Amino acid sequence: MALLIIGSDRAESFAKTARAMEPSRDIRLWPDVGEAADITAALAWGPRPGELANLSNLRLIVSVGAGVDHLFRDTTLPDVPIVRYVDPDLTGRMTEYVVLHTLMHSRRMLEFRDLQAARIWRFLPEPAASDVRVGI
Repeated sequence: MALLIIGSDRAESFAKTARAMEPSRDIRLWPDVGEAADITAALAWGPRPGELANLSNLRLIVSVGAGVDHLFRDTTLPDVPIVRYVDPDLTGRMTEYVVLHTLMHSRRMLEFRDLQAARIWRFLPEPAASDVRVGI
C-alpha cells in the first residue's frame, strides 16, 4: 500500500512529515508513481485530469487545500471517499483571507487606490465593520 503525493508545491514537505510519522509507509511523489496498482491513497492538489483515474486500487483522496472543487473538475475522478486536509495554519490563513477581502471591499480600498493613482482626493463613505453583513 503506497501513498502518492500529487500536484502540491509542498509535496516534499508532506512526504517528509508522512515518512517521519510512518517510516515503513511507501511514500511516492508524482510523477514517480512506480507501480500504479500499489497506490491506495493520494494527497492531492489540482492533479491533471485523468491522473487519479489511472490508480486502479485507489481507496482515498485527501485534498491538501481548503476545498475540493479542484478535484471535481476532473470528470474521470474515481468513486472513492474524498476528505479535506485540516490544518490550523491553513484554517487561520483562510480566515485571514476572507477578512482581508471583506475589509478591502467594505472599506472601498480598490476605489481609494484608483483615486490615489489619479492623484484625486475624494471622500468615500465607509461603513464600520460592525455595520456590515457578510454571507459566505
